[in-house]
This record gives sequence, C-alpha cells and structure tokens, in this order.
Amino acid sequence: MTVVLSTADVPPRETFDYWQDMLDRQAMPISVQTDRVRFSARIHAADFGVVRTLLTENTPVEVKRTPALIRRSDPESFYLIFNRRGRVVMSQERRSAMLGPGDLTLLHSSRTSTSTADPSDAYQQGGVVMFDAGAVPIPPARLDQLIGVRLPADDGLVSLVVGHLCSLGSGNFHPDDTARLAAVTVDLLTVLFSRQLACIETLPAPTRENALLAQIRSFALARLGDPALTPAALAAAHHISVRTLHRLFRSDNTTVAAWIRQHRLDACRRALVNPALADRSVQSIAARWGFTNAAHFSRLFKATYGQTAAEYRQRAGEAGTDRQ
Repeated sequence: MTVVLSTADVPPRETFDYWQDMLDRQAMPISVQTDRVRFSARIHAADFGVVRTLLTENTPVEVKRTPALIRRSDPESFYLIFNRRGRVVMSQERRSAMLGPGDLTLLHSSRTSTSTADPSDAYQQGGVVMFDAGAVPIPPARLDQLIGVRLPADDGLVSLVVGHLCSLGSGNFHPDDTARLAAVTVDLLTVLFSRQLACIETLPAPTRENALLAQIRSFALARLGDPALTPAALAAAHHISVRTLHRLFRSDNTTVAAWIRQHRLDACRRALVNPALADRSVQSIAARWGFTNAAHFSRLFKATYGQTAAEYRQRAGEAGTDRQ
C-alpha cells in the first residue's frame, strides 16, 4: 500500500503540526523543530510487509527521538537513513554521521537519536527504510556495529541500494509484486550490511545471487545505449563467467540477451512518443539505445509491438496521448 501526504492540503498555520503528526503515524513519535517561518513538506510512504519506506521532502528541520518518546511508542526496528538532497548530521550511540547526497547510515528506534539538517539548505530530501531485526539474517548485535556509521555514496553497492530504495519508495506497484520486491530489498540490505561487517561469505547463496543480479541489472540499465553491452561484457565487469551470468537470469525465465533487447526496445518506444524528441529520426533513436542495424531494429520493433516504429510514433501522435 502506498500513501502520499502533503502539507499543501492544509492551511499554512497548521502545516508544521500536521507534518509532525504524519511522521508519528507513518514512522514513530519524534520531536521536530524548525526556525523557518514558512514550512512545507511531503511524504511518500510505501508498505511492503517486512520493509516499509518513507521518502520525505521538507523545509530543513531538527528531529529528535528522546527517552520519553521511546517510552511512548517503540516499533523496535532498525531504520536505514538515506540522504537525497542537502546535508544532514545523524547522531546515535555516541556516533555522528555527516550525510551528503546519496550517503547512508543505520539507526535503531529504541535508542535516542538526533538529526540536524544544514541550516543553509533551502530544502531537504531524504528517505527511510524500516525493518525488524529478524528481517535480515544478521544478528542484531552485529548490526549494532553499523549504527551511526556513514556509508558513502561513491561506493557502488551503496549507490545501487539508494537507487533501489528511491524507486521502491516512489513506485506504484501491483499488490502481487510486493512480496518479491520486499525479498529483493532484504537481499540487497543483507549484502550491504554483511560486506560492511566483512561476513558476506556466511550469507546463504540465494541471497548473494539475488543481490548480484540486482547489481548487474542496474549496471546494464545505465549502459543500454552502448552497443558493446553484451553478456560477455556484463560477465567480465562483474568478475563472473558467462555461464554463471546466464544461470542468474534463468531464475527470471529469460536470457541475458533477451533482457537487454527488451529494455532497449522499451527505451526506444518511450523516446518515439516523447514530444521533446519529435525532431529525432527513428534511426537516430534506435542508435541512441544500442541498435546499430536499422533493418534489424525495424524487424524487432514490429515483432514486439505489432507495428513499425514509424507507425507507432504516428498513431501515438494522432491519439494525442503519451504512452511512455
């Protein structure tokens, strides 16, 4: 289930109290303070069962979790904080992490904590994923070692996790997909925490493989336009054999080449109906997404969508709708 809440829906004098109440209901009781006269905020909350996500956008604030608030209500959960814009200092267990865009840190609801945004920032964007200790196969005492530790954005695995969490929190998914998305999220978090704790080899093989597959897909999606993106190149970039790569993709009943081809076709389809690209030829759009042979692209597109790329673009324009 996804919930979107915004202070734009309430009178200006009530915005701050409304936002604190939203946070209390969606996460846990906290104390919020700001020195700004005008305040605005938005929360996008998504529940996937074993994990819950919050994406927040708001005027910079200071947030505290005090002993009194913990006694009032405590979900006894870990929560992974990821910063998306601005700078914020997260403090817990006598540790402080200065988070820039894309950085992560881990906190726990049962301990006092403080979050202070940089007062020079005009706006703040962040996110939280909440999970119980039993959700990941790592003892809570081990996870405690990561509390208040900054996990930097320039780490490839951290970047992958943040990208996944942002997509998870802002997406509108079918209810049937929630269990699988939760499982993928838990696998990614488990690998991230285990690597930081240097115990990744003790993880179950399926967990390691699911996280590796997510990492490979993220890598490939960022390079769809490169004609040199092949199964062999993907395998080499991740230090695995082509045979292992094919086995990972078989778990989703597809092949590596078919997965790449379909995502390239989808990118072309979206570009063809994008008004901003109306002056681009079909051939140039196909080349942009890795199709170097125009005739081959035409055959693939028609076989997949039942019409040529030119027909698809023309009919979309005539209908006056954006099918992206």
